[in-house]
Amino acid sequence: MNSNDFSWKEVYSYWKHFIEEYSCRSINEQSFKKIKIQPQLNPNFNIGTEIIDWWPTNEVEYRTKKLNDRGILGADWDTVVGFNRTAEMLWNNKESNEQQALIWIAAGLNEILSHLPEEWRGDPYRFIYETKLNIMKEFENRDMWSWHGSTRKFLPVTVNKFMELYSKPMEIYNLMNIIAIDNVFSRNAWTLVCVSREEDDSV
Repeated sequence: MNSNDFSWKEVYSYWKHFIEEYSCRSINEQSFKKIKIQPQLNPNFNIGTEIIDWWPTNEVEYRTKKLNDRGILGADWDTVVGFNRTAEMLWNNKESNEQQALIWIAAGLNEILSHLPEEWRGDPYRFIYETKLNIMKEFENRDMWSWHGSTRKFLPVTVNKFMELYSKPMEIYNLMNIIAIDNVFSRNAWTLVCVSREEDDSV
């Protein structure tokens, strides 16, 4: 594929196909889990509102309890900046399945390029990089914000753990297949959350 052959419609179609095949869920399904936290006796310990984060799925109950028990003092974890930026971008585009897909795909491409196996140097790299450039043009056309240039981690699942299972991607179909698998791994192991106080009904 070269820049003249790029079709966002084709990319999006393959993306939807693989996501719904692998995750057994519609792309229309809400990505974020909305969590309400009890107000604290000391208002200085109250959390803010519409806090967007990415939590390990097996820690959602634990973290919710810590915030309920101690308010902001219970937040003793740090989210990787790149993960948090991806989560915020997804939240800001939650009304558009297509723009959310654009973010997921861009994040997946960036992850692959950050952990590229030696066997994918040369033509596969050029193909993936050119695809990424075209995806980022879609961001610009839609006036969407992206990641900071220094970002190196975009999704919680590190794709290099699975690269050896994949053949070299030289077609959009194959590349979207890989990215969809990584998306499913990320969404199964991690949960996008929007956290607010109970008295805030704006979420």
